[in-house]
Amino acid sequence: MMTWWAIATGLVVEWPVVKHLARRDWMGSLWPNLAVNAVSSILGIVLIPLGLGTFNPFGWATTVLLAAALNAAVEALALRWLFRTSVTRRGFGLLFGANMVSVGLAMASILFSPPQR
Repeated sequence: MMTWWAIATGLVVEWPVVKHLARRDWMGSLWPNLAVNAVSSILGIVLIPLGLGTFNPFGWATTVLLAAALNAAVEALALRWLFRTSVTRRGFGLLFGANMVSVGLAMASILFSPPQR
């Protein structure tokens, strides 16, 4: 399981992007930020382990890129369906960049503090 700091930092990093895309104030964008990240997290719990088959650097980098892209796509769709917010290509790029940071932090938390069994 990821450490709490990776999750919290990811939410903070993505919040300004969701605020911008949803065209809401800070408090008004809190719920969309939490909602779209919850949706992408639920799907990520299922999809991300499928990409962790190898432990070489290429495999890990590919997993981060794919996870960030999938998270951005899911979050863009969630913004559209749940909050009637259209996401342009530029907006998708912003979501992808924010997700690269948050997924990278999550991956770093796994690498530097592996789950204990």
